[in-house]
Amino acid sequence: MIISEDEDGNLIVNGDVLRCLYCNICYHKNCHSNDNECHAEILQLRYQKDNIVEHQVQSGSLKDFCSNKNHMIPSLLVNCVNALDKNRLDFQGIYRIPGQGSQVQKLLKELKGSKEIVNLDEYATETITGCIKAFLKEIRDPLIPPYLFEDFYQACDSELDFKIHDAILKLPKPHQDTLIYMFGHWNRVVTNSEKNLMTLENLAYCLAPTAVGIYMEKDIKIDAMDTLKA
Repeated sequence: MIISEDEDGNLIVNGDVLRCLYCNICYHKNCHSNDNECHAEILQLRYQKDNIVEHQVQSGSLKDFCSNKNHMIPSLLVNCVNALDKNRLDFQGIYRIPGQGSQVQKLLKELKGSKEIVNLDEYATETITGCIKAFLKEIRDPLIPPYLFEDFYQACDSELDFKIHDAILKLPKPHQDTLIYMFGHWNRVVTNSEKNLMTLENLAYCLAPTAVGIYMEKDIKIDAMDTLKA
């Protein structure tokens, strides 16, 4: 297996590659039977026509960005949510309208380097929401890790409320705290849907790929959207 990097920082992998659904580690298909630290289900990556696979270099785990052991929520997300909740929940198309790429990356870099409260008044609403989505896509494991997605889907498909609570309790502490925090914020967005035009369905379509990760197949993403709407 040959791994190189293109000019945009994307990893280019040439050969037969498998990726772990849990930890996202990639390795040659002939090596998956060897003893590995992670034994989660393996998914073969999709190939392009020239048998080269490209994927964006991912950041660290969610835990790496949590400094408070009692409330394990990345300060980056707290800064963004505070700014949005303050006076931007009525913004039409919030989370749907994309931010300018350079501004999103500028804010992402600034917030990653700070654990303090940062004033985001100078940034556009779409830049802040773009930063949230970019961060959640960058982390190594999505808010709802692939190995627990079926639990969440079945829980939301059930009429028993305790099943969704059980699914949440299965999450690692950083994911559990962050998921509850972000869903509280997203619920406030939907509460203002008469002004921002972001109904529960619209918001789910914008956020489901972010919440469950970018490697999901199309039909699974659609199920994920239904899960978020539940």
